[in-house]
Amino acid sequence: SGGLPTRPQMLGGAALPGGYPGGAVPACHLDSLIRQLWQSGWEAATEGQGAMPLGAGARPPQELADAVLECTLASGVDLAQLPLKDKCLAFRKGEDPWQWGRQHQPQLVARLVPQEDLRTCISRSHLVFSQQKLAFRMKKLSPNVVLMNGNPVPPQQEMLLPNGAQIGLCGKDNITTFLEFKVILRDPLQEQQQQLYMPHPQQLATRPQMPQMESQP
Repeated sequence: SGGLPTRPQMLGGAALPGGYPGGAVPACHLDSLIRQLWQSGWEAATEGQGAMPLGAGARPPQELADAVLECTLASGVDLAQLPLKDKCLAFRKGEDPWQWGRQHQPQLVARLVPQEDLRTCISRSHLVFSQQKLAFRMKKLSPNVVLMNGNPVPPQQEMLLPNGAQIGLCGKDNITTFLEFKVILRDPLQEQQQQLYMPHPQQLATRPQMPQMESQP
């Protein structure tokens, strides 16, 4: 108690867990996730968003994306065996609205939903996401049932998505989810706190360097 705050630690390259107590997702997890997606396959992780901007690799992670969907449940798929790029969708910053569905992410949908009868429950344009200042929103375009934190999402109405929200797509029984994503957002308050201790963010093209220890006389 009363001690100085510690410097935030950089997360390693290992795959990070999809769940957190109470649904909260630390801001440092988003930046670490973006770094891993960039290194392992940024194009796959941004499927359906067009060509990658020139010079993207020279940007720090907070300038590439403010939101990622990470799949936490896929019926008939062992997610632990999939690399992050094959089970995440990063929304490139400044390019909203972002649409999600069979038409826009056919490869992601095929990987996560191998059963044809379940894939037919995903519309060509199922969901659309947008960001207005600090608010991340979702609108359901499909007539099929979508849950947000266990509650049905009304059609054609924008809903505010909190950090850590769980999005579930239901099958033909309109109850059982066969595909779920966790929403991972940037927390502006946590980001400001991080910048106090990390005034010079590392670019994705280079590995973070450890500070040099001064030699003792």
